[in-house]
Amino acid sequence: QVPDLVHLLARYMQMTRSQEVQWAEDPDQYIADEEDDTVSVRVSGEMLLIQLIETFGPKTLETIWTVVLQRLSGAMAAGAPNQGWWRVREAALLMLGGVSEHLVPFLKSSGAQGQQAIETLLTQLKDHDLSQASSELPFLRGRALWLSAKLADCLTPEHSLFFIQASLACLQPGPSNTLPLRISACRALAVLLPKVPLEVLRPLVQAVYG
Repeated sequence: QVPDLVHLLARYMQMTRSQEVQWAEDPDQYIADEEDDTVSVRVSGEMLLIQLIETFGPKTLETIWTVVLQRLSGAMAAGAPNQGWWRVREAALLMLGGVSEHLVPFLKSSGAQGQQAIETLLTQLKDHDLSQASSELPFLRGRALWLSAKLADCLTPEHSLFFIQASLACLQPGPSNTLPLRISACRALAVLLPKVPLEVLRPLVQAVYG
């Protein structure tokens, strides 16, 4: 069953504690492991999801979307007692971004329902993954910014502006703004800035280019 397989992949794609430590200490390794041509469980999971979509069609996208929302809400329900809750969320966001080339056209062609789905996800990102409560979780914040760039073609200028501001905040000096997070923020800015009209971006010009 495809839903069972997607749930299984969601668990296997979670960041391990050893990866967290290694990437925090060696940002170069983090960059290398994020590349599509890397051989890893996480990248292999993304490739398998794409293969499922190409084999079984849009219904698989609906399944992935449902599983991701279940994982996101389940992680928040677990909360602080489960110190690994944020890894569940990070992997769920990774799943969506990994299939974004299929997901974005699907959402854009789904009319009001697709827009509502985007709004639901953006609310999750804003209220949880990029909130003050997640300020000590750089890998989760970085994954949220990475996903915003993957979904850039679905964002309104106002949405894009929010994620640009969030990215700029992650570039400020501070112990929680680790190098892997700053890398994710820079990558998000590179995608999002060209999408925003100049009149919307103008108040941030000094912060971006100053």
